Amino acid sequence: MCGEMVEKIDSPNFKLLFDPGNPPLTDLRIGEGPYEKQKSWDFYTAVKDHISYVHIKDSRLKEEKPDCLFPPSSFYFPGEGGGDVEAIVKDLLANGYDGPFSIEPHMDVVFHEEDNNHTKADALKANYVEYGKRLMALVERCRA
Repeated sequence: MCGEMVEKIDSPNFKLLFDPGNPPLTDLRIGEGPYEKQKSWDFYTAVKDHISYVHIKDSRLKEEKPDCLFPPSSFYFPGEGGGDVEAIVKDLLANGYDGPFSIEPHMDVVFHEEDNNHTKADALKANYVEYGKRLMALVERCRA
């Protein structure tokens, strides 16, 4: 559906931010439910020509929680979840991507969820630093 949207807009100025951590948590709403979750690689290949920014989060749905859109237990370091992060980064770099990567770990807290806990500032900072280091190591592996 996102690929269709880009094609219909048909403008060189309309680009996408891609986050490989979202598809594994999102229903593939094709046909009748119950729906399986999307696959990051499939989503990526459908839109990769339109990506100008990559937002790194990795995920795998461990449990459904009706009151929580993204349960924190569903998030992983880059390349350790179900978001095909390493394959996607490798393909991006092999095809000339030179845009930015940002990180959104969600591992200790999901800031936009109501049950978040802002009292763990030191743990959050340490998690962001570790996440960034692991992403940079993954990028270096993909460049090799």
